[in-house]
Amino acid sequence: MDIRIRYRSNRIDVFDTDTFTKSEPFGNVNMLTDFEILFDQLGDTGIWLAAHSYDASQSYRGEAKDDSIPVAHRKKGWRFLLAESSEIDGIETVSIEGSIVLQRICGELVDVLKLDETASAWIGNSDSLAAVDKATELFETLLRSVPAGIPPEEVARMCGCSMALMSTLQAMGIAMDGDDGEEETEDGDWMEGLDHEDVD
Repeated sequence: MDIRIRYRSNRIDVFDTDTFTKSEPFGNVNMLTDFEILFDQLGDTGIWLAAHSYDASQSYRGEAKDDSIPVAHRKKGWRFLLAESSEIDGIETVSIEGSIVLQRICGELVDVLKLDETASAWIGNSDSLAAVDKATELFETLLRSVPAGIPPEEVARMCGCSMALMSTLQAMGIAMDGDDGEEETEDGDWMEGLDHEDVD
């Protein structure tokens, strides 16, 4: 698995769970590795990668009864610090296997993975939309669709960002629409001021 963290300074940290790692990192009994990427406490503890193994020891075969398939037990492994809490403000993107999962937009790290998954469920094929457009369209769709008791802050979290950022994105969208309208009006006035002559 390839994890990349790009910072504002253009420093890129690349974490590879395959390169320079033995094919059996937990000994000769591990048959499955469970990787957890922990973003839940970004500002407090940073970004962590936890790796756990499934111990497929022969001793577990004795637990199986009536020729049933034995169960490999998950065994807690190690946690690896990918980015310290003091580095979080400098992060621009975090990607896993080439797909961006966190992206800084207007100063806030947006959970792009949550945004994409929720958008897929609510607004269908939105891959062609930029993250900002996708977030605002999804937010407005959810506001019209979810039960009235759900606060806008929770709806924003469903879009992978805070309500403060969503308000900023909506304001930016309104401003851009206003600019476009103004440009069209000016163009129209300019055309109306021309003298049209017939050309033979």
